[in-house]
Amino acid sequence: MNIKINKDPDVEYKNEFMLGYTLKEVICIVVALGVVVLATVIAYMAAGISPMIGCYIGIPFAFPIIFFGFAKPGGMTVGQLVRELIYERKTKCLTYDAEEIEEYTEPVTLLKNEKRKK
Repeated sequence: MNIKINKDPDVEYKNEFMLGYTLKEVICIVVALGVVVLATVIAYMAAGISPMIGCYIGIPFAFPIIFFGFAKPGGMTVGQLVRELIYERKTKCLTYDAEEIEEYTEPVTLLKNEKRKK
C-alpha cells in the first residue's frame, strides 16, 4: 500500500487563520479596507464627493498594502525580497581567486567594466 505524502507540507499547506487566509493576509486586508474608508471620509468631508465615488479614490492607496500582504515574487515575501536586494547591493564587489587555476593571475570581480576602470 502506497500513501503519497507531500515533500514539504510547510509549502503545500499554509497556516490558515481565517477563511483560508494567513494572519498577515487578514491584517493587510483589514488595513487596506481602513485606508479605503479613511480616503472616502476625507473625500466626502473635504470635497463633498459622494461615498460611492469616494471609495474608488481609496483603491489606489490600498493596492500597495494588499500587494505587500499577498505577493510572493520569487517565492519570498516582499520584506524578504527587499532584504535580499539590500544585501546584494552591499556586496556587489565580490572577488574570487582560485588557487588551483594559475593561468589567471587577476581576481575575477562581478563589477562592470566601467566601474573597474575608475
